[in-house]
Amino acid sequence: MAEKLSNVSEMIDVAVGKSRRLKEGILKADWEKIVGKICEKCQPDYIKDGILYIKAEGNIFIHHLTLEKTNYINKINSYFKENVIKDIIIKTGKLDENREEYLNHEVKKEKKEENTSILEKEQVNLNILEKIAYLQKIAIEREEYLLSQGFKKCKICGMLFEGEEEFCRVCLDNGNAKKYLKSHEQQNKGEK
Repeated sequence: MAEKLSNVSEMIDVAVGKSRRLKEGILKADWEKIVGKICEKCQPDYIKDGILYIKAEGNIFIHHLTLEKTNYINKINSYFKENVIKDIIIKTGKLDENREEYLNHEVKKEKKEENTSILEKEQVNLNILEKIAYLQKIAIEREEYLLSQGFKKCKICGMLFEGEEEFCRVCLDNGNAKKYLKSHEQQNKGEK
């Protein structure tokens, strides 16, 4: 029968103790705290049967990690307050591109602030209706610009496209252009 847990902290400890994937995620998130500056040149890959597999950018980093292996095993096990890792295997490999998501949290915040779009900066205090009106204005300006640059607007779906036809490639391919022309022919006949 399941144990009764008295608080959230206990629940988290039990979940971490049972989940290998959660341990891997925690290791990745706190990798810099565990290994220090070398975290920029290596990363934990996965844990299997008590063995932590690490990717490193080159042999010099493998050498360093191998020399410090016992130290890192002890740090990781004390970090989890249980014997999670009994050995470490280090291999050369390309580091994941998304590893910046869990490293350098302060740098990440700064980069995010730098990359904040003009739209976000201008709309901080706008309510939802003002935001919609602003987006509509931008869309109209974009459409006018593209039309002035030689783009055409599909008579059926309204998509902007480049070409000599009256219809976009999608409407031509799915037969909507033929249907449109046929219905307009019938309307023109009915008017005469």
